Amino acid sequence: MKKFLYFNCFVIFLSLSAFAQEASKSYKQKISEAVNLIKSGKKIEAAQQLLALSKVTTIDAEKAQVKYLLGLSLMELNLNQTAAFQFVEVIRSGNTT
Repeated sequence: MKKFLYFNCFVIFLSLSAFAQEASKSYKQKISEAVNLIKSGKKIEAAQQLLALSKVTTIDAEKAQVKYLLGLSLMELNLNQTAAFQFVEVIRSGNTT
């Protein structure tokens, strides 16, 4: 459990610092970059970027997309329970797009 908490704190810290450095890029570009990171096997970096994006967005459709992608990247890291929480958020949002 401690390992999980340390990982989450680490992810949040790195994602927020990385997000601040890349504030000039458009939101959709950042989502595309995260998808490319997942495809290239850089799952931790993708999770960090998606976590930061999920905290910033105010548009429900974008938030659902980011949460879904975050859940996928967390599943790839074998953090299945954490991923499940992201998928539940997508379902709760009721977004069908």
